[in-house]
Amino acid sequence: MAEKRLTTEIAEQFLQGEGIRPNYQMQYFTELDDEAAEILRGSKRDLRLGGLKSLSDAAAESLSRHDAAFWWYSGGITTF
Repeated sequence: MAEKRLTTEIAEQFLQGEGIRPNYQMQYFTELDDEAAEILRGSKRDLRLGGLKSLSDAAAESLSRHDAAFWWYSGGITTF
């Protein structure tokens, strides 16, 4: 599968409910920009990021402060 990066633009669209359907297409992203993780941290929507294969320290820190009731990850991360 080709790498698919979740960028700041996509994260902003997710917060506004545009571009991608909530909790459906989010799971297909394999990479997450640090700035996008910070944007998603501010969301009250559930995050389903089960497709991630790598996660930087900065992105992990941002996501650890996410306030939604549900944050789903399936265990595919192989690089930190």
